[in-house]
Amino acid sequence: MHNDNKPMQVLQQIIKDPAYKANPFFFRILSATNALLSSVNKMIREQLYGTNAEQIEEGELLIGFDNINKVVDDPKYPGSKTPVPVIRNSIDYIVTSVKKETKTMNFSYGNVQVEGYTIKTKVAATGELVEEDLFVLSNDTPNEIKNQIVAYKKALASEISEIFKRIGMRTATDLDRRRLSKLQTEESELAANSIMMNDYKQNNSLLIKRGLDYGYAHTIHKSQGGTYDKVMIFADTIETGFTPEVRQQLKYVAMSRAKQNVYVVTSHDFESGKPVEKTTSMNEPKVVHSPVGYNRQRLEKQTDTLVIFTDNTDRTSGGIPFDENSDYAKRYNTKKGSGYGTNNNSTTAIVRGLKNAFAITTMKFYMHLRGITKEDARWHDSDEQEFIKTILFDIQAIKDAWDTGMYKRVLLPQLGPNSDGFLNAFHSDISLQRTPKLYNFLKSAI
Repeated sequence: MHNDNKPMQVLQQIIKDPAYKANPFFFRILSATNALLSSVNKMIREQLYGTNAEQIEEGELLIGFDNINKVVDDPKYPGSKTPVPVIRNSIDYIVTSVKKETKTMNFSYGNVQVEGYTIKTKVAATGELVEEDLFVLSNDTPNEIKNQIVAYKKALASEISEIFKRIGMRTATDLDRRRLSKLQTEESELAANSIMMNDYKQNNSLLIKRGLDYGYAHTIHKSQGGTYDKVMIFADTIETGFTPEVRQQLKYVAMSRAKQNVYVVTSHDFESGKPVEKTTSMNEPKVVHSPVGYNRQRLEKQTDTLVIFTDNTDRTSGGIPFDENSDYAKRYNTKKGSGYGTNNNSTTAIVRGLKNAFAITTMKFYMHLRGITKEDARWHDSDEQEFIKTILFDIQAIKDAWDTGMYKRVLLPQLGPNSDGFLNAFHSDISLQRTPKLYNFLKSAI
């Protein structure tokens, strides 16, 4: 289709189809860039909810733009806290209820009054309800309030980082650990109660990343791993600003998202009678096992190798901090000061934070951070549902990375005499004897 009235006619016809509201995966619009998405989402919302719609309506389709957790009381370990995911990047959500209100949040560094929307959501793919409420800031929130939120976030992150350093040096006190728990709870409360639907920038510097946005039209990158009945692709956005290799990857990902129909919007002519070029599927990964222990400097240089390492939900091993702006840090919403250990680290987490390193979370906690025993830091069969969610999230990130075409091989941890790198391992001990439920799931998932 050319960029004329035809795309609009097709779009309006699809929006009127009852299946569009009933099935969140009935239709998506995909673009290689963000330039057109805001106006397209606005136009679709006007068709669905009218021109006087609130910023968020019940039944709204939203998509995650960040990873946001809430820290809550751990039911298994009284007095301990555990992170609960409330937003995951690139995951689709349906708003099940919405209430417009004013909220006052109180923190160690002061309080802030904000206006916005308290929403409840469910995961679109599974229908699973997100237990914790979210508070989305009004798009009209003054910069003064946003700057106050930025200042609180920086203050919290700075103090948390200092305590992590003391933990890494084994000089932290019980008072430090209690203070850390309080600060982490406040940090998560601030993140979950100041969610924005637009990036907040000043002087080209990103101060607050949006946590959610409308999900009717989004980038091809965010569609990885998703499938839809019908897809409309803004093809011209692929043709500029990308290398030939990346353009081919974008075309493959976009075209392969549709199960039934693909509508290609372009200013270029299709040759009559000539089929649209069909890209082939990516090659199956070549899986190799590391013959020696992981070395961070060596593996960082192997940019065509997708490295898998074992991890914990605290996303730290103390020691040397990794880049807080890394893809890994954004994927798991890590705390400032989180580390990969040291070069003497005996675990594969030495690669944590590298661009080509991806986690399989075989340990629940980092025991030195929480001051608990190794057994208490391990996953147990009673954690089955949380474990499954965590591992599936890990695996989806690995699959999405492989589908980019950037990697030629997948590197797994070395084989020990009684371990395959994930099962029966010394630290995590996910074994048929100790955790048969987790063992069987992880074995099939890997």
